Amino acid sequence: MYHLIPITCFVVFAFGVLVLRHPVEVAYTLLAWFPVLIFLIAITHEFFRGIHQFNHQLLHVAYDSSYALSLIGICLFLRAVIKRKRTILVLAATLIAAMPLGCIFTTQP
Repeated sequence: MYHLIPITCFVVFAFGVLVLRHPVEVAYTLLAWFPVLIFLIAITHEFFRGIHQFNHQLLHVAYDSSYALSLIGICLFLRAVIKRKRTILVLAATLIAAMPLGCIFTTQP
């Protein structure tokens, strides 16, 4: 689990950089696609080349960033509900960010 800390720091840093240029909801939406993209790259690599260390590490990056972005998304969704702003956009982005985690929970016996 030592890889969770650097990935979480990367996600928080990227979110902070995006918030400087965009509103919070838009910045989160732009970042929410990252875990799904990395997850699809890792699964495609595994399909064509088999299980190797590269796709194993990519899957860890996808899962860890999905954890961090799902937590940020839940916080932003609650913030949007309280302020009555763009709840659908934040909820959709949170569901997109949580897709790799959903894959873990649905495929594990």
